Amino acid sequence: MRRRAFAATVAGAAIASLLGAGRASATRPPVYPRGTSYTVFFDFDLTEISRQGHNTLQQVARAFKGGPTCPECEGDAWAGQLFLCGHTDLAESLGAGMALARSRGEAVLQRLVLLGVPQDQMVVLAYGGTKPMVPTQSGVREPQNRRVEIFFHRPS
Repeated sequence: MRRRAFAATVAGAAIASLLGAGRASATRPPVYPRGTSYTVFFDFDLTEISRQGHNTLQQVARAFKGGPTCPECEGDAWAGQLFLCGHTDLAESLGAGMALARSRGEAVLQRLVLLGVPQDQMVVLAYGGTKPMVPTQSGVREPQNRRVEIFFHRPS
């Protein structure tokens, strides 16, 4: 349990520094991106993007280019960053989960680059099993926790 708390704090501190919010304090929960978001789900222990995931990424690319599905864009191309937050279920160890979460984020990044999103406007973050969408016990496979969440973020 302490390893998960440490990993969450490290991930939170990384995001806080990227967002310019300084260091995450021990009394505040780690900063997590907010704003318009999309989710791509994955099969157990895989990084391949499904057909539905490809459709979602096409929506993200359209929104990034100023499409109507991005309320923050106001019709223009997105000037901020995309945070690609990789997650796993708790069936993997902490280290393996973090590596798999990063690999999923990288797979999403590569697909978005192919769809015309500039790589320098994307940041991949790995959370492993530290931020489940559906809380489960360790070792339990939960499909909704195997995901990459994509957040549109405009630096202030």
